[in-house]
Amino acid sequence: MNEAQERLFNLLIEIDDLCSQHNIDYCLAGGSALGAIRNQCFLPWDDDIDLYITRDNWNKLFDVISKNPELLPENRDLVCIENSKYYRNPIARYIDILNKMDSDYVQKTETNNTTTVLTNLDTDTLKQLIK
Repeated sequence: MNEAQERLFNLLIEIDDLCSQHNIDYCLAGGSALGAIRNQCFLPWDDDIDLYITRDNWNKLFDVISKNPELLPENRDLVCIENSKYYRNPIARYIDILNKMDSDYVQKTETNNTTTVLTNLDTDTLKQLIK
């Protein structure tokens, strides 16, 4: 695992802990699921973690975070259409606001009304397989 993947994995652990505590179901998807099953780790070129979550579970997650922002670790944010004026990507992002790539993205989004596609979420299976 490279440094960026370790950072992503830590974000995954945080989301997984929050979802577990609030009975919110989600699953790994895309390259994240493939890497977990086939490589027992990230795919070497993977630079994101993909999660699938049902609308009901998404609403529950969004509601929990909106009503209890203190549940997120310091310097973290959930960026999505529902809570960000200029964010127009249908894919929500869980970000580390101190990370240069994430903070540049958020700043760019709020000033230029532009978006980039990047996802930072994922599951228990990956958590166990990567250890």
